[in-house]
Amino acid sequence: MAAPPKMLAPVVTDNSVIVAYGDLEANRIASFDVGNGRPRWTMDFPQARFIGALWTCQGLMYANTRADEAYVLRVQNGASKTRLKDTYVWACNSRLILVTSWSQKAHQPPAETLSALDAQTLRSVWRKALAPWRVHEMQVEGDKVALVLIRGWWEIGHVMRQRVTVRAADGYEVLRGKPEEWLPNRTIGDPIPKTLPQPARTRLTRLLARQGGVFIGCTRVLRLRDLFFAGNREDSTAPSKVYAIRGSTGQIVWQQPAPGLLDIALGDTRVFVAYGLQQKHAMRRNKSLMALDAETGRVLWTTELGRSTPAGR
Repeated sequence: MAAPPKMLAPVVTDNSVIVAYGDLEANRIASFDVGNGRPRWTMDFPQARFIGALWTCQGLMYANTRADEAYVLRVQNGASKTRLKDTYVWACNSRLILVTSWSQKAHQPPAETLSALDAQTLRSVWRKALAPWRVHEMQVEGDKVALVLIRGWWEIGHVMRQRVTVRAADGYEVLRGKPEEWLPNRTIGDPIPKTLPQPARTRLTRLLARQGGVFIGCTRVLRLRDLFFAGNREDSTAPSKVYAIRGSTGQIVWQQPAPGLLDIALGDTRVFVAYGLQQKHAMRRNKSLMALDAETGRVLWTTELGRSTPAGR
């Protein structure tokens, strides 16, 4: 059985679509022209193992690693600007949201601090201590960041979970839910935002949820006016596709097969699809980007490892 391709969700900024990928680990970052898929620059980081999402803000790109480091690159040419230690970075409007780990006493997990920097000046804006809680998940929702905090140990099977939402601008706590016991290995969450129009939610649930109503291997749900885009990664029950759904009616506007679908990104009038095709008699997969017209689903271009192929050729 082939190993899954190592490729992170693409990010679109300044007429470029940027993605991190690799054979065994995601340790290469490449930028492509959004118009034709031609490569702009490629940077290799042999020691890095990139994870999560890529973030861009004020002409800089932030790539997080498994070693709790954040690489900071210039969007224009990929040049390395700096590297942040013991830090995981998100970008929200004009703020950089940082989760920073610091050591406590021996045999205890590291404590974490949530803070924000001004993206242009890198000046500290606000800071919150999270101990004894740790960040398990974080999502950017408009001008806010929504966190899932956890406390406890997976090994002993007792983990508490708490949901917190703060404003990125000043750190004001908009929402703090009640702590609850969490059994993460027994539940699979719903990736479809609760804010979607009900027709779109209903349709996407039918398309993406598997038997028993669980969601396995779904992409992000992205929005362009009244169109919502999402996809399902290939499994034993369904081939992978990218869907465009009309929010007001739930109608499927178009669907595009994407074998080996990994994730999607949205830029102006285009949907960018990251996918990894299986190589015959090989343990690795080719990794590719595909640009689709957001209104029609038509393939505009595909790029495989820096080689561009216009649609229709």
